[in-house]
This record gives sequence, structure tokens and C-alpha cells, in this order.
Amino acid sequence: MQQSVTVECEIAADRRRARVGCRVEYRDEVVGEVEQVIIVPHVEADFISGRISADSPLAQALVGHVIGDAVRARTPGGTRVLTIMAVERAS
Repeated sequence: MQQSVTVECEIAADRRRARVGCRVEYRDEVVGEVEQVIIVPHVEADFISGRISADSPLAQALVGHVIGDAVRARTPGGTRVLTIMAVERAS
């Protein structure tokens, strides 16, 4: 049986940094689409509902970065350039 672990997103007063427990909105610079994900521990991941594992390549590319940063994420579909648009606590 898997246990659920609650992790709160820590938002610094001056800059919002993506981490586990955060909802991150980003723009894919190649296709121009805006998407949102919630970064969660692997036991809570559910790609269909937008909850991605902190261990995933996408989450690893986003974690530690702030709004306005452009990051490269290696995905099964190839490398994507993503610009972080928003970071907030996931509810």
C-alpha cells in the first residue's frame, strides 16, 4: 500500500521558485502552447490530471527555476524549450 505525502510549495517573498508541491504554468516555445502541471512526489503522480512526478524529466527541468526562466526539458518527444509563466501553491 502506498502512502500519500503532502508537500507544500514554498514561495519566497521576492521570487517564485518551482518546487515539489507547486503548480507551474509554462509556455512551450516550439509550439506556443501554454500548459500547467503540479509537481508532486512520485507516489502521487497522475499524468492525466496534470500531477507529474518530481522525478520526471519535465519536473526536473522546472524545479529550482523562477518565473521568466527558459529551461530545456528532454522528453520522449524530443527536447522542449519551456518558459515559466507562473508558479503558485497547488491547492
